[in-house]
Formats: sequence, structure tokens, C-alpha cells
Amino acid sequence: MTVALFWPTVMAALLTATLTSASADTELRGVPDAMYLRAENATVTEVLAALSAQFNLRYSPGPSLDRTVTGIYSGTLRHVLTRILDGSNYVIKFSADDIEIKILGNPSAIHPSSAVAVNQKPIASSKITENSVSVPSQIAPLVPK
Repeated sequence: MTVALFWPTVMAALLTATLTSASADTELRGVPDAMYLRAENATVTEVLAALSAQFNLRYSPGPSLDRTVTGIYSGTLRHVLTRILDGSNYVIKFSADDIEIKILGNPSAIHPSSAVAVNQKPIASSKITENSVSVPSQIAPLVPK
């Protein structure tokens, strides 16, 4: 009876391990000037780790890199990085020796300022006449009178 329960448990564990490892996948080929990247349900952190393993790339993992990426990206490394990091606030420093990526944060976490600039002086005075439209007095008419 114990053996009958053992095999289904082993099979379920193997199936779970196989599905978990197959759920996120990256394939990377090429050189910085012409590369190919295929990502399937991989987080941005996993994609950057794959790029870092092949190219001299440094980055700091952060919470804004937890979103998943699925797609095929090709072109220069600069172009692929721009597309992978789309939606994040970041700075990329390219040098002869390496590439450094600084993630500044997630744009949804940054709230725009609610300040509004208001001009306190009136731009032009208006004169209103009967059956006419309000016309600022400082603007010359388009048709001479």
C-alpha cells in the first residue's frame, strides 16, 4: 500500500519541478551590435541576469524589475535594453569596459506634482460690444478698418 502512494507523489513532484523550470525561460545569442533575445515569462531581473552573464553588464536588482517579459527582441544591446526596461525609470551608462544600469524606480510609484503655475496679470483687456465677440484690445485686427 505504501508503494502505491509513493509513485504518484514522486511523479507529481517531478511534474511540478518540470513545470516550474519551464515557466520562465530566456535564450540569448549574438554580440552587442547584433543580438537576439527570446524571453518567455521571465522577470526583467532574470533577463538582465542572462544579459549580464553574456555581456559585461552591471545592474542592481529592485522591486520594479519583478514584472514578467515575454517576446523576441533583436537588434543592438542598447535597443534591446531600452525595450526590456520600458516602463521603468532608469539610466544606462555605456563605457568601453562595461555597461551599468541604474534603476531609479517604478513610474507608478512616482506621483506628479499637483502645483500649477498661474499668471496673475491679465494678458489683455477685452472690450465687449453689443452683437460682437469679445476681442482683446491689444490684438490687431486681421482685416484693416
